[in-house]
Amino acid sequence: MAEKRKYTRYVTNELWEAVNPRNKELLDKFIMGKRKLSESSRAGYINDFQSFFVYLLKNHENKYLFDYEVETAAEIIDDYISFCLSVLGNSERRASRRTSSISSLYIFYKKRRLVKENPIELLERIRGTQGQYVADHVFLTAEQVEAIRERLRRKPNTQLELYFELGLFTMARVSALASMQLDQVNLEKKIIIGVREKEGYIVNFFISTKVKDLIVKWIGERESKEIFSDLLFCTRTGGNAKSMMQGAYTRKLSEYAGVKGVTPHALRRTGADLRKKAGLSLETVSKLLNHKSTGVTQASYLQENIEKLREEIEGIDI
Repeated sequence: MAEKRKYTRYVTNELWEAVNPRNKELLDKFIMGKRKLSESSRAGYINDFQSFFVYLLKNHENKYLFDYEVETAAEIIDDYISFCLSVLGNSERRASRRTSSISSLYIFYKKRRLVKENPIELLERIRGTQGQYVADHVFLTAEQVEAIRERLRRKPNTQLELYFELGLFTMARVSALASMQLDQVNLEKKIIIGVREKEGYIVNFFISTKVKDLIVKWIGERESKEIFSDLLFCTRTGGNAKSMMQGAYTRKLSEYAGVKGVTPHALRRTGADLRKKAGLSLETVSKLLNHKSTGVTQASYLQENIEKLREEIEGIDI
């Protein structure tokens, strides 16, 4: 007899009562606005959003959904779907439906001009499959990382190189990288302290000798070009370089690696994946990513090592 599938109960009456009332209101108006929903579709939406809003309650300070910046919302949704797969035991199809539900809500309120962007569209390589959304996570191989480094050697751009190496080594989100200030950098101890991360958490980031040398080089270049800014990464006028990092720098790295979709988050995933393959423990990688559990790390930030699996299974014949 086939083993009966086990389900994890995540939403309780007590937790739902504690959910931000403004998020409940979003759900109510969304459901009311979809008058032609069947009873089963209506129940599906309610189930999906109860789970999602409880996730926000337990992991992201129970904020009103539209108070999250669109990039933060995209990361939260991505982590939530990984949580559904790895912890709640959802199938790929079920997780895709949850993603589609969230996207539908954003589309609904975008038409009503309550939001400007749909964070689902920012997830890496989103595919539409029969109305469902699936994210293909982009990982760079060690060879592609070296290809980027080779191109940067041939065509130097110190700030771009610093962004690449710092993002890869620290696995920091682009919002954290863009907010780093010079007075937070301790070159002697090779650490960047007190950086504001997602949801306001304050974290520290270790840096390598290579990154340290690039910071020194970049500061020197800035002084010679009379670029003045408190920020580590900045535009020529000293402004915040986040848009440049997400735009021009992303396109350059994709070109150098020969891979489409090398987003800032791809550097974070690649750093985690290559470190795990190099022997770092799952627990340590998870801590460096500032994840609350190893489940999300395993589900979305690491690739299955196919060659290792092949070696293991070939070593045991039956």
